[in-house]
Amino acid sequence: GLDARQRLAFDAAAADIAFAGQPVGNLTLGVAGPVSGYALQLALTGGEVEVELGGMGSYRDGIITQTVATGLVTVPGDQRWSLREPATVRVAGREVAVTAHCWALGDAELCLAESGAGAQGFHAGLDLRRFPLDTLSPWVPDDIGLAGTVTSSVTVRSERGVVSGSLLGSLADAVVTWR
Repeated sequence: GLDARQRLAFDAAAADIAFAGQPVGNLTLGVAGPVSGYALQLALTGGEVEVELGGMGSYRDGIITQTVATGLVTVPGDQRWSLREPATVRVAGREVAVTAHCWALGDAELCLAESGAGAQGFHAGLDLRRFPLDTLSPWVPDDIGLAGTVTSSVTVRSERGVVSGSLLGSLADAVVTWR
């Protein structure tokens, strides 16, 4: 809730969340501090994908600004993607913007370009660098082996209902084997 001094104190939890019959996990959310500079902690645990996010945010003059300073996403195969630099989300009415930031798994990077959406359209970009193909093995049949790395870039933009974009990619030392 919000007290008389404009301070937030909010904790929420949801257990045994499922989507389309598949277990997702348990969600906890904590928000505390003044609306002009609150702390936020979010965790999704107990499912195939686990997420931990932490940061600071503010609400001023109808604008919400949330900076995620720490982030860790764990996917099957104990692949731990960590947030390399803070990411800021800004919501002002119908306008949403996200700053450029990267997630890292060893030498691999997944980077979101500065992105935004609003009444005039949206724009976004995503770069995947040095992604090891063998990290996909939890999602492919056991008789398929993957090796090598992939680098790709995707951009998409919509202006006045017209969508455009690009997709570029390359493989390095890629090998796919069937046993």
